[in-house]
Amino acid sequence: MTEWDQADARSAPELKYNFFDDDPSLRRVVGALAHRITVRELRNGLELVSNSYVGCVDIGPLRIRIKPKLAGLPLARLLSYAYGLHDLGTFDTTFANVEDLGIHDLLIVMLGKETERLLRRGLDQRYIGRNENLVSPRGQLLVSEYIRRGGAIDATLPCRRFDRSTNWSLNQVLLGGLQAAAAIADSQEVRRYVQHQYPSFSGIQVPSRISLREVEAAESGLTRVTEPAGAALRIITLLLQDQGLGSDSDRSAEMSGHLFDMNMFFQRLLCRFLDDHLTRYAVKDEVPIRTLFAFAKGANPRSRRTPTPRPDLAIYQDENLVGFFDAKYRDLWKLSLPPEWLYQLSIYAIPSKAKTSVLLYATMATDGRDERIEIKDPSTGGNLATVVIRPVPLTEMAAAISKRDDGCSARALASRLISNIH
Repeated sequence: MTEWDQADARSAPELKYNFFDDDPSLRRVVGALAHRITVRELRNGLELVSNSYVGCVDIGPLRIRIKPKLAGLPLARLLSYAYGLHDLGTFDTTFANVEDLGIHDLLIVMLGKETERLLRRGLDQRYIGRNENLVSPRGQLLVSEYIRRGGAIDATLPCRRFDRSTNWSLNQVLLGGLQAAAAIADSQEVRRYVQHQYPSFSGIQVPSRISLREVEAAESGLTRVTEPAGAALRIITLLLQDQGLGSDSDRSAEMSGHLFDMNMFFQRLLCRFLDDHLTRYAVKDEVPIRTLFAFAKGANPRSRRTPTPRPDLAIYQDENLVGFFDAKYRDLWKLSLPPEWLYQLSIYAIPSKAKTSVLLYATMATDGRDERIEIKDPSTGGNLATVVIRPVPLTEMAAAISKRDDGCSARALASRLISNIH
């Protein structure tokens, strides 16, 4: 399947007469997946409906693969740009089937490229302390330990010495991340590529499974010297976040799989792209609109928190609000606009100076154009506000980012995305 797709027994014979047979564990898995992929049991089999999540997940004997419509190098370039990774360089010549790689395999290849870069410069070392009984004392003499054992009982003295070693937390997390990545790789070629880097981490001990907390601790502890490892740690974080699809409250619903939220990626991509290439504007993400709603005086008996909308993006010029933008990874040039999205955008349009809000949506179409929806006053017919539905051509964005024209193409695209709203 691809994102925002549908499959049933007619389009995928594997789903015909495939049921859960009242298996409670499988039903818990389906429930845990509800906001990522919809699974329905029909009379002649299963129906699957995907949304913005892509990746691979197992439900009993059924394996579901959801691939993004944008694939290969364009997607890899946008991922690298959104998450601050290095240029892919020879990525396109390293793998013969680059266009067929799923998003997690692309991320795993990027992780391999980042670790290759770190290995070329040499893994960072740290002084590791160890206590030893030495015939020739080195380092610090441990007087308290000498007294505790009753003085000179043999020809050695207890000492604490420090040796430089690569076996410390950052390198352990990097190796653990490579091992976790290899375990979820769909492509044998990608798995072998990552596993070939293991010998370069010789002598580094890693627990059987690293946790997201350990990766976050390693990233927060980066210094000026170890900052080059930041990109690899960001990829490991993305890969670990997409695993363990069961909720914390329902461990019985854990399943085998990894799903990546393209909507969150698209929001991050847009925020960075606009911030980098709009020269006269400032871009802020998820700015709360605190004064739009308020409970009437004396009419909040339950002391509820006031609703606070958070548009995905807000554009400012000289600290003055230009407009609110929402980012959606759904090709609205080919698919319908959900009514709840229109209601949300209508709310965002009201507090903006131009009474306009913009929905920026990802598309593969090259002929997409703006659509404008006017919000009318039912009693007078006057125009209250306007919602603009605007396409963001992903292939054009990927090309603009990679062009060596001093950013002219990217600036032109960024200006077009916020045009005619003030």
